[in-house]
Amino acid sequence: MSRPLLAPFSTSVVVLALAALGAAPASAQFPDQAPARPRGPQPLTTTQYGIGYVANAPDATVGGGAYVLSPRWGGIGVYLDAKFDISNPTDERGYDPSVTSQQVADMVGGQFRGTEASWRSMNVALMRPLTPSLIAYAGGGMARMTVFDLYNVDPEEPVGLGGLVWAENPDATETRVNLMVGFLMRLTSRVSAHFGYETQPAGATVGASLRIPRW
Repeated sequence: MSRPLLAPFSTSVVVLALAALGAAPASAQFPDQAPARPRGPQPLTTTQYGIGYVANAPDATVGGGAYVLSPRWGGIGVYLDAKFDISNPTDERGYDPSVTSQQVADMVGGQFRGTEASWRSMNVALMRPLTPSLIAYAGGGMARMTVFDLYNVDPEEPVGLGGLVWAENPDATETRVNLMVGFLMRLTSRVSAHFGYETQPAGATVGASLRIPRW
């Protein structure tokens, strides 16, 4: 008489067990399957390296920068760069490296026509992530300003060409302290854009860098 009563009970247990298995999460059914990674920029978890082009517009338009960014202490890094002005009076036909501006004015009797400065700088800064897509940096370095003067001299004089002479003015040439602040903005998993401001020469920092590994 007891067997007919056990049959419905056994069937109920099987049904409940199957329902419980169907309600279990996928990670429990397949423990080796890793959860999908969230899309978009993620907080820094590995050391990042970057290298690229950077300039201080409008006076130092050629340069390079590099950085190392560690995930320690919530993210901290070091940024280095060097910038140059490759367009200066030394490329002019009237430039004479054998004389100074003062010599042209005193010995040749040249008429002063104008002046131009050429810059080069080297800088170092500390970096700190603000968000997964935005990194701030602040620092400074040394900027060298070389001054050139333009004179109009007698074409008969043995300096320059065509009556115009560019000569370096060592008395006005000087080294100054440069301060800078800026940001690295994530454009893609590989590329970041640079934006900032510098005091010597006063201008905007612009550039782009390649990041390794992907972030």
